[in-house]
Amino acid sequence: MEDEGEFEEVEENRISTFNSSGLINLRINELLQDVNRHKRTAEFSKWNADLDAFWCELAADEKEGGEEDLKKIEIDKKLSQVSPIVNWSSFSQGFQGLTQQQEVLKYKQYIILTEKELFLRRLMSKQGKGTKFREAAEDYMTI
Repeated sequence: MEDEGEFEEVEENRISTFNSSGLINLRINELLQDVNRHKRTAEFSKWNADLDAFWCELAADEKEGGEEDLKKIEIDKKLSQVSPIVNWSSFSQGFQGLTQQQEVLKYKQYIILTEKELFLRRLMSKQGKGTKFREAAEDYMTI
């Protein structure tokens, strides 16, 4: 048995041999399915929670306090001014419907949540996790 004092601690630069981008894209795909479902059914609190989970998938590649982080905070501040965010589908009571005040609140929330969703979708594409456009330089490679 060798003496433990003979070993030096060496700091290694470790490179992951596992690329999780495929798993990230699967999670994002599932989240976006939930986003669409909750938006269409007027479940705004769930829609917002889905968007926050979507942000968590993208935020790892953004600098804390950076431009994108600050934009997300700005949108959430706007949303907090029209709170509480509710699931409007549960407000429908027969033919009575929503009051005018509720309709206005629902509309304001819808506009801000749509802004948040578009911001996140554009960020996803910017990060290369969404739509990828073919580069003109790639055209020569096609037959």
